[in-house]
Order: sequence, then structure tokens, then C-alpha cells
Amino acid sequence: MANVSEKEKVLVTGASGFIAGHCVKALLDRGYAVRGTVRSVANEAKVAHLHALEGADRLELVEADLTSDAGWGEAVAGCSFVLHVASPFPAASPEHEDELVRPAVDGTHRLLSACAATDGAVKRVVVTSSVAAVAFGHGQGTGKVFTEADWSNAENCEAYQKSKTLAERHAWKFVEELPTEKKFELSVINPGFVVGPLMNDAPATSAEVIKRLLNRDMPACPQLGFAMVDVRDLAEAHILAMTKPEAAGNRYICAG
Repeated sequence: MANVSEKEKVLVTGASGFIAGHCVKALLDRGYAVRGTVRSVANEAKVAHLHALEGADRLELVEADLTSDAGWGEAVAGCSFVLHVASPFPAASPEHEDELVRPAVDGTHRLLSACAATDGAVKRVVVTSSVAAVAFGHGQGTGKVFTEADWSNAENCEAYQKSKTLAERHAWKFVEELPTEKKFELSVINPGFVVGPLMNDAPATSAEVIKRLLNRDMPACPQLGFAMVDVRDLAEAHILAMTKPEAAGNRYICAG
């Protein structure tokens, strides 16, 4: 892959989100021009912190939604790299799994289709998946140490785990089946439980878990264990997955 130039533009989907916001910051800090997708550019409560970042004169926000075809072609236009971070992650379980599965899978398809339509202008896409796509649905007490070679058993997974598994599998299959003239590289980040500083007051699901523990909102002492990653380290991992030639075609678990 060609060396990354600071003149090349990077698209970050779901830019107002917890992880994506830190990715935007890390890219701007390195001199990249960044385009970010949000559901509404007029929602100041969601986007003001992005406009306040150092280097925000190199940031452009556009509207695109995982559940709609509109805007994705325009979003990827002129971008050499894409960080696909957007995916639904609610604090509570949905009434029906399709509330998570369909936006995750269909949104990934819409984004990748738009990238393929650039006929090679998009060089590499980094998809933010999760350990939820690696180590779940296999029953309790397996004693197995899971690696990037493993996949969750989607049929036995809860809605969020299933959404991440199916969306990531779709991404790999989509790129594998692309004709040569439309090919782009793909790498995937599989983070664990993401912690770190919030960039605005908007609720973040992972932060809500910590908040509930600190506020003693849970009526007992739950037996919980988290394989965690700092959101700032996770943003760095995304940039490495975007820029390192050897990262193409690989998954990377980010958790400790």
C-alpha cells in the first residue's frame, strides 16, 4: 500500500460516538483531513465537542444513517481511508434482536458498497468490531483462550454479540467477493470493554456501566469481569490498522 499522505482524507463513521470521537481527535492530531458521518449536523449537543477539537478546520461533518442509503456515496467521495466505527450499542437489551442486527449488518453493507463504488479510490477500510464477535455463544466454562482465529457462535448469542458477529462476517465476505477493479483492503479491530475519558456529556454505554457501579445502582455485588481497553489506545490501534501494510487482511483483539 502507498505511504499515507497527510493530504489524504479519512472518513470516520459515527463521528459523534465515544470511540469514533477519539479516532477523529487522533487523526486530526496527526494532520489528517477528516470527514465524519453523523445522523444530524445540526444537533449541537452531539457535535460541538468535535468542532472544538484542535485542527477542527480540517474536519467536515456530513449526514448519513446506517438505516438509510442516503449520503454514503457522498460521504466516501474523496476519501482514501475509512474507519467504520458506527454501530448500535444500547445500554439495555432491545425488544427484538433486529433492532441491533439489521442496522449493524445493513449499515456495514451500505458503507462498503459505497467504498467499492469508488473503484479503488478508497484504499483501506478499518471496521470496528468487538470481542463480542470472537468469544461468545460457546457455552460456559470452556476454558478456551480465544484468539483472532475464533468466531462467536451467532446462533447462541444475545442481540449485541450477534450484531457484531454478523456485521464483521459480512464485511470479510463482501471484500472477498469484490471484483479486482473494485477491491480495497480490510482490517478489523476487536476491542473489549472500552473505558476512558468522555469527550462530551452524551451517554456512552460503557461509561454507564461504570457509573451504575459507582452510584451503587446495582442491588448486589455482581460477579463481573471485563477485558478492558483505554479508548485512547483503541484510537491509536485504529490508525495503526489503517496505515501499517501488514495490517491488511487481519483482525486485532484490543483487550487486556
